[in-house]
Amino acid sequence: MTHIKALAFESMREAAALVTSEGKIFSVNDTFVEMFGFETPEQVLQTDRQDLWEDPSKAGSVLAVIREGGSFFGELGLKRVDGFSFIGMVRGTRIDMPASAECTYSDEFIYVVAVQDITDLRAAEKKAQQAQKMEAVGQLTGGVAHDFNNMLMSMQLNLEFLAEEVAGNSAAERYAETISAAIDDGARLTTQMLAFLRSQVLEVDALDVNKHIESQVMLLGRTLPEDIEIDLEVSPDLYTASVDESQLAAALLIVTVNARDAMPDDGVFRITAENRRLTEDDVTDWEKPVAGDYIEICLKDTGRGMTPDTLSRAVEPFFTTKEVGQGSGMGLSMVYGFAVQSGGHIALDSEPGVGTSVCLFLPRSESLVKGAHDTPAVVSSQGGQETILVVEDDRDVRTAVVMALTRLGYVVHSAESGPHAVKWMDENETALDLVLTDMVMPDGMNGHQVAEHVVARQPCAKVLYISGYTDTMERPVDQLEYGGNFIQEPFAINALSAKVRSVLDQAE
Repeated sequence: MTHIKALAFESMREAAALVTSEGKIFSVNDTFVEMFGFETPEQVLQTDRQDLWEDPSKAGSVLAVIREGGSFFGELGLKRVDGFSFIGMVRGTRIDMPASAECTYSDEFIYVVAVQDITDLRAAEKKAQQAQKMEAVGQLTGGVAHDFNNMLMSMQLNLEFLAEEVAGNSAAERYAETISAAIDDGARLTTQMLAFLRSQVLEVDALDVNKHIESQVMLLGRTLPEDIEIDLEVSPDLYTASVDESQLAAALLIVTVNARDAMPDDGVFRITAENRRLTEDDVTDWEKPVAGDYIEICLKDTGRGMTPDTLSRAVEPFFTTKEVGQGSGMGLSMVYGFAVQSGGHIALDSEPGVGTSVCLFLPRSESLVKGAHDTPAVVSSQGGQETILVVEDDRDVRTAVVMALTRLGYVVHSAESGPHAVKWMDENETALDLVLTDMVMPDGMNGHQVAEHVVARQPCAKVLYISGYTDTMERPVDQLEYGGNFIQEPFAINALSAKVRSVLDQAE
């Protein structure tokens, strides 16, 4: 029977130990030896049990709980012999020893302690909770961005109408300029929200990263005070990146501003760029794990650094450690969203008193960089007399856009949703030159579906998408159907005028 008990003890999947009433370990199974990093059971028996606890003071208290209540069950921080900490689910039981018991120690009772390593389980749970939290925050952020953009859109166009009415009144013009600046600030905030949600429209193209960084260093240098040294080290044979150049510039500027704030006295800001070949093992934690060739751009400061808790929340939208009014908390979340939407990722590393490192991984492009002397075609911004259908669910935005286009001379009709637009086309024989449609709308029909109905009924009609929150569009602008024509809200009247004229003048 004793042999059977010993066999059962050794075959336990949990790490198990027998402990005397005095708290001395006198027997362990092989799993215990392996879990705590020992080589032999004898090494365990020669070790002070308190050395196996992350907090040694709890060693005695747990045994006291078992002694008084007969059992213990709970999570505790434990430590391997090499110093590595892990989370253990600990079960302890007091066993009263009969007088005839065969035991090395003649105690009235002993402790049986079993440990299960749940470090990976808790890490997975924490990651799942973080993902759920980020999803909830993302949904909230998306709703705010959508509604806020609609308000900004209406404000922008109506402010321009008002500015025309008060032209020549210097006081009113100053008020209008102040309001316009506030609208611009709001638009930047929604752009950052959309970046985090990976719902902004990226104008992706092949980019010479070397030249881009060189051109940005002067701007970044103006952002930093003179007592911060810039150390630049860029590989001369960098791949061409597939990325939106303006968004990359914005991301680099955001990280630079954060570095400046983290180094109030002096320091070093190091910028490096090199080619990286990532394997599946390198990208297991990425949201879109794709092995391949990347350009790694790292920006490192020697500032205050972040605590582990702050680092774990660094890319959360609206999270900031700055004073109230000093930051929106959207900076790194924008950088994160931009990198992931681009098909890459970011890696953060920070230590208090040492500094912070932000590394962007951008996918390699197989395309050639556009010629340095390429110049965009000149676009006329005057109005016209063509017929346009505006499909927009927000009443204020729809009214303002219709008014703007009407003032430009166009014949304008409107519909408050996709189904209403289809119904209007079924009931009218009016030939349309252009349909300007919101991308995200209710009633089960988005901008893509509206465009499909329009082209099916009137093949000669052009399509122009508008939106401030493109949660249904994961493709780059140049991959949209029907010419890939898109204008991002909020926009000014002259931008709308130029874009509409450009689309209408496109060759068939």
